[in-house]
Amino acid sequence: MQNRPEQRLQQALDYQQSGQVEAAVKIYQSLINEYPKNASIQNHFGVALFQSEQNELAIHHIEKAITIAPNYSEAHFNLAVALESTDQVQSAILSYLTALKLNPKLVQACNNLGIIYYQQGEFKKSIEMYRQATKVAPDYAFTYNNFGNLMRVLGDFDMAIDLYQKAINIQPDYADCHYSLGIIHLLLGDLRQGWIGHEWRNHHRGFCQPLWKGENIGDKRLLVYSEQGLGDTIQFFRFIPILLKKGFRLIFECQRQLFSVLEPLCRELKLLHIIQRGEPIPEFDLCIPLMSLPYYMGVDNLDLIPSKVPYIFPTQLSTKIILDSNLYKVGLVWAGNPRHENNQHRSLDFEQLAPLLSIKTVEFYSLQVGNKTENGIPQPYRKEITDLGSNLRDFRDTTSAISQLDLVISVDTSVAHLAGAMGKKVWTLLPANPDFRWLLGRNDSPWYPTMRLFRQSKLGEWSKVVSDVVLELRKIAKISI
Repeated sequence: MQNRPEQRLQQALDYQQSGQVEAAVKIYQSLINEYPKNASIQNHFGVALFQSEQNELAIHHIEKAITIAPNYSEAHFNLAVALESTDQVQSAILSYLTALKLNPKLVQACNNLGIIYYQQGEFKKSIEMYRQATKVAPDYAFTYNNFGNLMRVLGDFDMAIDLYQKAINIQPDYADCHYSLGIIHLLLGDLRQGWIGHEWRNHHRGFCQPLWKGENIGDKRLLVYSEQGLGDTIQFFRFIPILLKKGFRLIFECQRQLFSVLEPLCRELKLLHIIQRGEPIPEFDLCIPLMSLPYYMGVDNLDLIPSKVPYIFPTQLSTKIILDSNLYKVGLVWAGNPRHENNQHRSLDFEQLAPLLSIKTVEFYSLQVGNKTENGIPQPYRKEITDLGSNLRDFRDTTSAISQLDLVISVDTSVAHLAGAMGKKVWTLLPANPDFRWLLGRNDSPWYPTMRLFRQSKLGEWSKVVSDVVLELRKIAKISI
């Protein structure tokens, strides 16, 4: 005897909750064939299809549920989630708003709208959504974390700290909030508290060997492994020679892209091994992620940051990159990795840097690589800047190019870090919500003594930054205005 539809629906839901989505889909398909006008079945079937990454079909069935039951708030919410996943953001916004109109207590809809509005630069609307969410569900920690992230971006650090603390009071083990609090402390220059919070990030690799916590380990072998971005590895690589001077026997794992630069240096420094991420790891006794080194090495104030440069050198000049101009040579980078969480704020369009090209006695070179290379330079400007991107096969080529330049002007990317680590004069253009390492309210960096910082005063406004750079470049290139 076949189970009643309610029992079969519950069975499908149980399968979904336990992660057995394919089994749930089979039951929903059978139910849909028998009850095509049941809005609940259509909605849950759509959700199961979405979980199995059949997004278009998911949207189709959730829309059917809404056609059957127009006031079905949960279906409007699920439709919004599916639409957002397929980059139909404006349609998703309308569906979220409809869901909230039907059920103002849908806190997840408030949260999702808050995130979307933030991504679109609609900060006031984002704040409104988060405030509504905190009223609807005052004990929902996730809202306070998202709200805190927004206020951190907007520079209201006191409010951000308060919001993060509220989330932690609700959920004491909320790692993201502890980490975000640490980032604010680092940004404010409080390294002692900052590194403590920074340790809450997700950096564990599942090794059986214990984490090194600063103790003397004799002749045991320590694995230091890179994490996060290429710029992070370049910045924190400075601690490797210090550990070696203390007698540590090191194995270092770095990203594939940096291997060509760091491998010769590590050989010269006499590390036990340097490997690329993904390669078999030689036997080791303890381990530590690279970005945890300053915490466990006691770098708890700005004066203790090891700032001696250069600590990265070009090991071999590329024969493909010879810059023989007699003019003042300046390398440009205007965009970072588009997958970076803050890329929308840290990157520029090339046209925004175009005023620099008015300085005719400066030779400009593009160091931009990836999908922003030659095609990222608009046609009218291609005769005014030499594109090196197509010749930069790896970071060894980039170090070769930088070594021949007089100045690098870059947004916050790995190239800025590389130039700073090489001791090259570098001007870094920063958004109003900078990364923690650049601190606040200063035009120099305790990490890179040859670096100068040019900061936005308002998020998204680059014109004043670029005009300041033009003015300063004219001065050092000895050009009269």
